[in-house]
Amino acid sequence: MGSYDRGRKFENRVVNRFKAKGMYAIRTAGSHSIFDVIAIDLQERKIYLKQLKKGYISPKKCKEVLNEIFKFAGPFVVIPSLEINHKRKIRILE
Repeated sequence: MGSYDRGRKFENRVVNRFKAKGMYAIRTAGSHSIFDVIAIDLQERKIYLKQLKKGYISPKKCKEVLNEIFKFAGPFVVIPSLEINHKRKIRILE
C-alpha cells in the first residue's frame, strides 16, 4: 500500500468517526488545502478543521501547522450558497 492509500485510509477513518457521532464530515481529497478533513456538528454549532499527519512530527512543525489552522478560528459568518453551471451559464443562489 502506497503513502497516498495510507493517507486516504487515515482520512476516511477520521471522517467515519465524525459521521458516527452524527456530524457532517468530508475529506478535502486532492485539494492540497491546509485542511484534510472538515466536520460540522450542527447540534453543538462547531466546525472542526483537521490537518492529518502520520508518524513523528517535530514540536516546531506541530506549532507551524497549528498556527496556520488557528488563523481560521474565530467568529465567521457562514454564507450558504449554491453555484450551478448549466449550459455554460453560471447561477449563484445565496
